[in-house]
Parts: sequence; C-alpha cells; structure tokens
Amino acid sequence: MRRLDYAAASRYYLPEVINGFSPSTPDVARLQRTPRTAPVVLADETPVLPAEQVTLTAARATPRPVASPAVEARAPVAATSAVPTFDIGELQVASSSSTPTYDSSGPSRQTVGWSGPPAMDVPYTQTHRRQILQGMQAMDRIFPGLRDKLDTVLHAPADPKLCDAQTRLLDEQSQLYAQHARILGVPDNKLPEHVRKSKAEVSARLDQIQAAYDKNDEALAARTRDNTTQARQGGAVFLQRLRKSGQVHDVSDRVHIDSSARDQVGKGNPSETELKKWVNEFHHQTGLPAPSQLNFRHTGPRADYDFQADAVNIGDRFSKRLALHELAHRAEKGNPEIAQANRDWVRARCQNGGFSDEPVKLSTLVPKGDYQDDEVALEDSFADPYIGKQYNYGATEVLSVGLDHFASPERFIKLYQQDPEHVFLTLGALEKMGATKW
Repeated sequence: MRRLDYAAASRYYLPEVINGFSPSTPDVARLQRTPRTAPVVLADETPVLPAEQVTLTAARATPRPVASPAVEARAPVAATSAVPTFDIGELQVASSSSTPTYDSSGPSRQTVGWSGPPAMDVPYTQTHRRQILQGMQAMDRIFPGLRDKLDTVLHAPADPKLCDAQTRLLDEQSQLYAQHARILGVPDNKLPEHVRKSKAEVSARLDQIQAAYDKNDEALAARTRDNTTQARQGGAVFLQRLRKSGQVHDVSDRVHIDSSARDQVGKGNPSETELKKWVNEFHHQTGLPAPSQLNFRHTGPRADYDFQADAVNIGDRFSKRLALHELAHRAEKGNPEIAQANRDWVRARCQNGGFSDEPVKLSTLVPKGDYQDDEVALEDSFADPYIGKQYNYGATEVLSVGLDHFASPERFIKLYQQDPEHVFLTLGALEKMGATKW
C-alpha cells in the first residue's frame, strides 16, 4: 500500500472509484495489496539450530478452517521423553492428537485433500490416498506435534489481528478515494478555499492511514521471517530424526564409478569421496536398504537415471540434491506399488483441479526451462510443473522431486510450504520401501 501522487497514478486503475469521470480525469491510485499471510521465499542453505538447542512453548488452540471431509483420526503417538520441540511465539497450535481437518481453498497452500481424503481403505485406483495417510502418521511418530505447528507457522496468517487491521485501513482508504476522488484530482489553485481545506483534511487522513499500514506491514514482515525461521528449525530436527531412524552403516563400498564419471572430477562435478558421501546420505536419510551395487557414469550434460543400464548419469553439474533425485528413480523402479501410487496421485490432482487430462509440453508450462519437445506433463498446481511429467514406461518425477527436497531443511520446508500433500506422499513411500529391496 503506497499513497501515490494523484496525477502520476494512471497505472493503478480502480474502476469502482472513478466511475462517472471523464476520460481526461487522472486515474485514482489503487493502493491496495494483500497483507502478507505466508512466509517469504526460502533461500537455500540457511543455518539452523541443532536439535538440542530447539525448544518449544506450551500450546494454545488456534481455529483451523474446515474444508474437505476429515479423515480418520491419526494414530495415537507413543509417549516419549524429552521430545525436542520449537518455539512459535504467540502463534500456538492444537495438540497433535486432534483429528486433522484440511483447507483446500483460499490463499493457503494447505493442499492435503486435493487428491482425495487420506484413508487406509481406498479403491485400487486411489492408492496414493493410503500412502499420504501413512506419511502423515510417520511424521507424527517421528516428531509428534510438528505437523500442526508447521501448518500454523506456514499456512496461517502471520498475525490475524494485524491482518484485520490492514483490511480496515484499506477499506477506509478506498472509501476516502471514492468519496473525494474529484477534489483529490484537481490542483489546489483551482479549488475554492473551503474545498482546499477539505482536501487537506482528507490528504492528512490518507497520510495517517499510509503510516499505520506501513508500520503494520513491517510488523507482519518481521513475524513472517520469525515463523519461517521457526519452521526451518523444526524441519532440521525432523530430518535429523528421520536420518537416525534409517540405515547407519556405510554403503560407499557399493558405489561403482566408471572412468567416464571420474574424468569429470574438477569440471563442476564432485570427487569420488563426495559422491560416495551423498550415496550414504541418501540411504541414511531415507532408511532404504542399499542394493548390491550402484553405478555412476557420465553420458551427457543433463543428469538422469538409465533404467536399462541401471546407472546414474551424473551430468555436468552433479550435487547432493541431484544424487537424491536420481537414486529415487531407481528406488521407484524397484517398488511398482510406489510408482502406481505416484501415478494415481498425479492423475487425481489433475482431475480434481479441473485441468485437462491431455499432457502439455513442458516447454509450454515452463517457457524458460530447458525442455525438449517430447517432454510432456499433466498440469496441476504442483510445486513444480516438472512433477507432472509423463513417461511412456510408467516412471514419474513424484518421488524424485519429493526426495530431492529432503537434501536440506530449507528445501524440505519449502516443499511443505508449497505442497504438504507431496511431502506426506513422499514420507509414505519411505515407510513402504523401508522393509523392501530394490
């Protein structure tokens, strides 16, 4: 919200304010903007507190909007001692033992339920709903209370009272412009003295509104930054706990790096030691058992997983995130049930969102992306259009994009902010794969 010079405000067109004015009358400044209700975009790799330094205050219930049908109550959480929790200041949440409700409308990105209510008893064409519920239960078991707290700090208004105050200020401002638009658009030297006095009073009140709005805006921005920091700290603790619940032995002896990949060391790609470390990270983070051998090579500039050769092409810019991404393709291949659930999820999101069931070129969905004409995807409000990519042999990008967001607390919280349903689907896949071989 910014009060602009009236004559210089032609780019802020507000029809409801200037109805009845001649074409020569300058447009009234449109100063409204939506108050901040969601955290700012997360930057990669911001330091977070160690788990032992993260503490939590007592909780106070906060109402949550009711939308799609509630699913069955989450499984009771076993009592634990010294549960690491995190402080969310004045934004308190309900106990994690409550029955969850989901908001599938409005500005929030609380997406759980967009592909159908999570449940254990589902049709065979909707197995993703069971996997999502299993992921929710996994988060509750690994870090009791985290889900409700993240929903509050990421999906609720940063401060409802301040947001309401901003709305009232915007309403008053609009009324003043609507009632006094004519005199505000006329130079003072062309107005009678009594009208100039009225204009000065209106202008003074508009200045007061602007100052109050800016002050509230700064307070909302500070609260939003604090909420984002709190969410990252919670995400860091969760990933640490998830790692501890997984495999802990060294699997680097399973990694085979051929000469083509070794030749890329120092050319934007990691050393053998670093690559083996990332493979360990993948298995320790996910808890998945390692296969007898993992093959890495270099066959082109863009990293990918070759299903026929059972090898990862490291491309020209390999990273920990890409390691998780490509190894996840191999994991999905070895677990057809997971692949089916991921395909069901993409299709359900597309259908429930009212999008076409005909694939669209990724180059159309992401004009600035580096995609070939034969790369297509189903469209939906995914965190990234690439998630809906379609393959003629049944693979998906769902697990790969999901797991590459487990590379850091920042990326994990970013995906939770954008699409919590995808996070739970990914966690549900890890639950299913933990006892399988691939």
